[in-house]
Amino acid sequence: MEDRIKAIYIGPDVDDLVDRLHWSENNFKEENHGEISRKTLLRNAITVEAFLKHETRRMLGDSYALRIRGSLHKYFTNGDRNHDRFSIADIPTAIEDLCAELGIDAEHLHIENNEIGVNLFHHEMDILDNVISYKGQMFNSEYNGGMRTTKSGNNYLKFFGKGSLCGLPYERLRLELKQMRNAELRRHGISTLEDLKDKDKLDSLAFDLIEMWSHVILDEPSIRMDES
Repeated sequence: MEDRIKAIYIGPDVDDLVDRLHWSENNFKEENHGEISRKTLLRNAITVEAFLKHETRRMLGDSYALRIRGSLHKYFTNGDRNHDRFSIADIPTAIEDLCAELGIDAEHLHIENNEIGVNLFHHEMDILDNVISYKGQMFNSEYNGGMRTTKSGNNYLKFFGKGSLCGLPYERLRLELKQMRNAELRRHGISTLEDLKDKDKLDSLAFDLIEMWSHVILDEPSIRMDES
């Protein structure tokens, strides 16, 4: 269910943490993230970035801010794949391994946005060719990287054929909901990665997928109005 995550470290001794981590790139700059002075990739799945704060913020405390982003699913499989099963029971293990590798506590990683999804063993094009809208917002009419996407408020919804994308010998439809503001998560009592280790909170979060589907409108080709 859980897939991509973006979180920022809010905890003690950020500068010491940055100094002791191993970085593969230095003086790296990326648009929209300001100046990122250090960057590394864990298990080909989770990007860790340390970037200098603006000068006024540096005067108030640590010089750096630390952010992680990437796929917990892929991290769990050692960067090998993200098309097989990744259950609610596997999420705490992935988080514990990640935090052990970074040497930090999960409660100090505050989630900025989150992506959840589900795989359906269904003919991919039956949905992709016929999906119309989500909460009144139309899906893109052209396939974007093999995906049909739309956005409503702080939620970004996408459908794609994961079986085709991953070269699997069967069809598998993927539905994903990206919650782009942490307010969406706080409704479920989720603020940090520590909260994602709580099964009850994850079960509550899963209902967002069910609720999402209830607002999707599809064209059903087998149903046609009588033209007579």
